[in-house]
Amino acid sequence: MMPMEWLGSLLNTTLRVPLRAAVRAYFHRVTMRNAEHIPAAGPLLIVANHPATLTEVFLLTLLLRRRLHFLAGSFIFTPWIRGAFMRLIGALPIYRRQDDAQLTYRNEDTFRACHDLFDRGGAVLIFPEGESRTDRRLLPLKTGAARLALGYEALPERRGRLRVVPVGLYFSDRTQFRSEAIVTAGPPIDLTPYREMEAADPQEPARRMTADMQRRLESLILTVPNDAVAAFVHDVERLYMEDLREQRPGEEDLALLRRTAECIHYYRTTDPERVFDGWRRTAAYRRKLRAVHLEDAALQGPRRGRTRRRRWLPVGLGGILGAVPAVAGWLINFLPYRTTNLVATRVAPEAIRISAARMVAGSVLFPLTWGLEAAGLRLGAGWPWGIVAAFLVLCAPLGYFALVYVQWLRRERERLRVALIASRNRRLLARLRRERKALIRLFDEARTQYLAQVGSPNPFRLE
Repeated sequence: MMPMEWLGSLLNTTLRVPLRAAVRAYFHRVTMRNAEHIPAAGPLLIVANHPATLTEVFLLTLLLRRRLHFLAGSFIFTPWIRGAFMRLIGALPIYRRQDDAQLTYRNEDTFRACHDLFDRGGAVLIFPEGESRTDRRLLPLKTGAARLALGYEALPERRGRLRVVPVGLYFSDRTQFRSEAIVTAGPPIDLTPYREMEAADPQEPARRMTADMQRRLESLILTVPNDAVAAFVHDVERLYMEDLREQRPGEEDLALLRRTAECIHYYRTTDPERVFDGWRRTAAYRRKLRAVHLEDAALQGPRRGRTRRRRWLPVGLGGILGAVPAVAGWLINFLPYRTTNLVATRVAPEAIRISAARMVAGSVLFPLTWGLEAAGLRLGAGWPWGIVAAFLVLCAPLGYFALVYVQWLRRERERLRVALIASRNRRLLARLRRERKALIRLFDEARTQYLAQVGSPNPFRLE
């Protein structure tokens, strides 16, 4: 193994523990679907969508338990110190025509490096979109991934070895802390039809395979045709998802969201007035909620805002008992939390890069701050080593407890606000609930009629 590769493997192993902690802390939930499609060993090419820059690399490195080399734009490799680090963590440069057309010939060197990795049983991750511009639809794929795979299988002794697996990544909010991520692996792509294709144009097999990749990836993610529909899908998601979960227990949110987007797109084509009416009524309802500083979740369910003395007693006791460890966790973690956000926004001013920047900065700044705080307690306050060690062990759990406690307080505050509104203006609350129920009936009727039109026997299952 070459020294650079050996150092990279060592760094990958060393960073796996803080990376795992950073990913688990940053995301509320991470789900891996169909992991059996991805081999644990052997040459592997992963073809993925690209909604959030380096965040996808972190997630896939953590979930697949393999060292991933990934292709990245050559501009990321400057200045040289960042380039050296990028190569150590497994990045390989791709020279894009829009950056410098005179350097595209160097992509042949990158392809040869990928072929060498495949020969050694390595795994390469490529994003055929080429850039992170949208997270609710797939940009037209470039042919580089297909050319890389077909080029490797051009030699008879290599045929049948490479596994090409499409992987779709979905983020409930690619810029938000404590959001949800779903990673879905599709069935491997059979290279034989493209390798044996007879065509007058030598580029035709790569184009056909790229079109196949496009279809497969679009089937694994939430695809929304345009920004206007995406905004409406987002509003419907916030308003309707809890009801859908109750109607379809056990179904994944991504499957429910895909059917919602397909339904809206269908009516946008066949009955645009219906879509406009739904959008208008949803927007009006949300404006009324904002006017009284309420979230829709506070109105979900049967009369959740109604006060009950027996309920508020344990809530009050829980708030009092949890306040001490929550404040301790806040004091310990406030400085690294704020510093992480500050560093991330300076390093990655673009919103789509913020998640990766936060995870990288947090994996360094949180342990560093805890160490400095522990040193201060030992050297400055004279605490014994045993108590200092206990402090270090409790830093992360107390921080997580503080986070959960704040989220719990926000939910209870919403319930209290509903109760106050009910005591002062019961008619307003009743009117908001009626409007919400009317919107849910509207969505239910549209979904039922849509499913009757498309004739899907099991419409909410994501294959």
